[in-house]
Amino acid sequence: MNQPDSSLPQDDDTISLLDLLVVITENIKLLILGPVAIALIALAVTFVMPQRFESESWLRLEESAVPEFTSANVLAPLLVNAPWIAAEAGNGENALKRLRESVQASFNKKDGLLRLKTEAPSPEQAQQLNRALIEASRVFSLPKGRKLEEIEQQIKINESSLQELEPVIQRIAQNIDKVTPGTEGDNVARAYINLIELKGTRERDLQDLKRKLLGFGGEMIVQSPSLPQRPNNQKRGLVTILAGLASGMALLLFVFIRSGWRSATQNPGDASKIQRIRQSLGLKPSNHGPG
Repeated sequence: MNQPDSSLPQDDDTISLLDLLVVITENIKLLILGPVAIALIALAVTFVMPQRFESESWLRLEESAVPEFTSANVLAPLLVNAPWIAAEAGNGENALKRLRESVQASFNKKDGLLRLKTEAPSPEQAQQLNRALIEASRVFSLPKGRKLEEIEQQIKINESSLQELEPVIQRIAQNIDKVTPGTEGDNVARAYINLIELKGTRERDLQDLKRKLLGFGGEMIVQSPSLPQRPNNQKRGLVTILAGLASGMALLLFVFIRSGWRSATQNPGDASKIQRIRQSLGLKPSNHGPG
């Protein structure tokens, strides 16, 4: 039976999982205490940062209305209603960007409702901004130009149709008892019912058209903007977690790079590569050469 030849050369550049585990265990304190310390520092910083309060409202609007609440056409007029924006971000594009960051609109497909959140330094300002945003969106949704002309024309047509239907329906109603029973009576009754249904359709269409001229109203507001009772602390926890994870990954990368550098400095075959790296970084060449 052939025995494996133990004299075969081994690849010294191969890194096993055991090697990585050794590096991690040798630096376990740094990899644990480092992210914890940075996370605690980040948490302390969030306590120093200004508090933010969040107001929430629910609207019965279509999903297509979501982008409107963060569009420049809707937000720009609101800078007057948000004086704290100028104090935080100045004026112009920075103020508009800061205001957009204070607004969050999303659509709940399960309930078919639009959720609107606004943030501000105080509960009253958050609620005021939410109300102003709803009103700005309503104004922006009003028909304009050619669409406005078409709606006004349709209103006139429906009003004229109702004016013509009303006297006809009244005449039939006054004389329907005089109609002879039979085929003629059935036709008159059927015509009368059709005219009543047509009148109802015209009245509903007229109401819808007039509603479009006014935009959505209070009937679309399922929940009015709330007045927050306590600051929003969700971002505080998120910042702490992200700081801990990011620092942990950075320290792990640092530990591996440091371990690889130390191994390379002890390998005579990598001496020339190390010298090239030091020269590229503008460092003085190392006096340690291959043994």
